[in-house]
Amino acid sequence: MKCMRTAASLRWLSAAIATFIASQLHAASGEQEPLPDTEITRAVEEEILFDDAVPYNDIDVFTVGGVVSLEGETESALAKQRATLLAETVRGVRAVTNRINVIRDAALTPERIESSVKDALLYDPVADAYEILVTAEKDGSVELTGNVDSWHESQLAEQVALGVKGVTSVENNIVIAYKLERPDAEVEREIESMLAWNTLVDEALIDVSVIDEVAHLSGVVGSSAEKRQAKSIAWVGGIDQVDTSELRVESWFKDSDLRERKSVNNSDSDIAEAIDHAMAYDPRVISAKVNPMVNDAWVTLRGAVDNVLSKEAAESIARNTLGVTGVNNMIKIRSSDPVDSEILAKVVDAKLDRDPWVSTGSVEATAKNGVVRLTGIVDTIFEKARAETLAQSARGTKEIKNYVKVMDQDSVVVYDPYLWGYAPTPWSYYDQTSTPRTDIFASSTDDKRTAKEIADEIYWSPYVSLEDVTIAVNDGVATLVGEVETQKEKDAATENAIEGGARSVINQIVVSG
Repeated sequence: MKCMRTAASLRWLSAAIATFIASQLHAASGEQEPLPDTEITRAVEEEILFDDAVPYNDIDVFTVGGVVSLEGETESALAKQRATLLAETVRGVRAVTNRINVIRDAALTPERIESSVKDALLYDPVADAYEILVTAEKDGSVELTGNVDSWHESQLAEQVALGVKGVTSVENNIVIAYKLERPDAEVEREIESMLAWNTLVDEALIDVSVIDEVAHLSGVVGSSAEKRQAKSIAWVGGIDQVDTSELRVESWFKDSDLRERKSVNNSDSDIAEAIDHAMAYDPRVISAKVNPMVNDAWVTLRGAVDNVLSKEAAESIARNTLGVTGVNNMIKIRSSDPVDSEILAKVVDAKLDRDPWVSTGSVEATAKNGVVRLTGIVDTIFEKARAETLAQSARGTKEIKNYVKVMDQDSVVVYDPYLWGYAPTPWSYYDQTSTPRTDIFASSTDDKRTAKEIADEIYWSPYVSLEDVTIAVNDGVATLVGEVETQKEKDAATENAIEGGARSVINQIVVSG
């Protein structure tokens, strides 16, 4: 018989657990004192353990003064990069030093790796237009040279190269050929505005100055992930370099009074203009004809793109814009040139075979009238999701039907914008409230342990304050109640609940901003 408890007792339980954890950790660290290195190490290791894309058993974590060092081995450059991104999302991490060694695949010659990277760039719907030269070495390292129009385009090309099996590292020597001549003061105002409109950065204590086309960001942010995001935002037209050496990461920067600017009500026209402005710097959207229409802070996107990933990128930009309460994505996928179904299927298959995360031959693609059908068997939900992302990035793909079967039914994928970049299509297996676990009827002891783990996860998140959330767990189902300033905080709480062991989440947190 299931254990039944009243709502009042659940609230008391969750509040007591949250208060206990907060008091213990705060007592150890002090509100504005550095957090214990041993606790930071534990939190980073838990992030890596929960993520199916990084080999937990092969990675060692060390922390000194809030600076995390990662050591060990991995089989792909993407996994090495993801380990850094995971560590950056932990509260108290000031910086990350990544010394992970990427094991070279002896079966892949430099010529084969070079050819694969060239094909990956050629078959990417955006990077195919870039004038980029590829050189591969015996150790699997790849050098990219050539010319592009923006820093964001050079980063996209680098990411495409990192996603090729056999690549151990990428040296990005791409030159940004197109430069805008703009007054420093004008560029400075633009960076300040873009930081303020982006919900992934709390910019209250960030100072911006532009001198001789160099953007200097100084002050304080709450996480290394936010620092990385702020640097990316600062690469606007007219900037030759971004300096973040004086932008400090402080674990105490998460108080609601420091986020007051994020609660300002903005007009629909201002929101639409901010979305347009952000799209102008995204390589996957900049050339598309996307029109955001805003009504009572609800965004409807209309227009046309030539691949699913561009459609998802546009939606992600809208969702990460201050003031947006929801997005209705009405963008149509249309290609200027007819796409042969057989060729489309071969392109997707080639992407799957080149990818270091999807097991070779485990997923196959067929296509008809722009609809790509994926079949096969993989180990984890992450691989299934990764296969769909690869199919999304093929020009001419209008829709994806993902029938890939997952062997590990207990595996979970949680979306985090600091890790994924673009918001994934809301697949059923991404639905954080519908991922079943084997222990459906948890005992009272299990619920207490889960509530404690959730509170611990929220404490170590720099994006949501434990004091703002009440946690109740009943039979493995976590109910979150409270009030936060931004949608980012609400989403982070859901992610933390899943990572804490909840089999499903009911998020009743109110977004006041």
